[in-house]
Amino acid sequence: MPDLQFTEMPQHSLPAGVRISIISGFRVPVLCIAWPSEERFPAQTLGKFLADLLRGMHKSNSAAFPRLFDCRCVPLSRLPHIMLAGVDVEPTSFPIYVSGSVDKALEYGDVLMVFDRAHLEATYREVAADASEEERIRCRRKYVSETPALDGSGSLWFSMLKADDTRLAKPYEIEYGRWIPGDPWAALKLVAVIGTDHELLAKAIRSAAIQPHGGNA
Repeated sequence: MPDLQFTEMPQHSLPAGVRISIISGFRVPVLCIAWPSEERFPAQTLGKFLADLLRGMHKSNSAAFPRLFDCRCVPLSRLPHIMLAGVDVEPTSFPIYVSGSVDKALEYGDVLMVFDRAHLEATYREVAADASEEERIRCRRKYVSETPALDGSGSLWFSMLKADDTRLAKPYEIEYGRWIPGDPWAALKLVAVIGTDHELLAKAIRSAAIQPHGGNA
């Protein structure tokens, strides 16, 4: 089990009722964020606060932040695997869905992962109808599926999604579909665990350091 160190952020720097600890001992910084009930602080307020906090931690200005990082939220049950592998999916090259918007990511769970966009790739590639056979072969080796593009242009849509996935070649895949072709620890920059009870969150984080992981959720 890692030697975890909890360092609390000064209360005067936080909104009233918020308690945040920065946890070292994992391969990336982990934030334990106890946020009051949504009646007092809506999700949009939390999203803005987290975005500002991440900008400060990574010395990014407001304009640059959305171009540098993508966010993904998952249920707390996936935390042990994240701490083991650097991402919640298995294998680590499995497709994930991310957003440059913290607000959007927070719709999907209580564990927020922040990825360096430079280490992510889109799950798809569209290849022109007159592409060389060599290019098509390279794409067939890299991607999982090959289907005609939906626009009727005759081009081919190569994707990390399976051919029967309903998100294939749709706006959802185009906007949010990504995968990690390399080391997930190079991509993952920060994890935040969010809830209303700081002690319960801290317990879950300590437990995640020793729990075995499971498969994809």
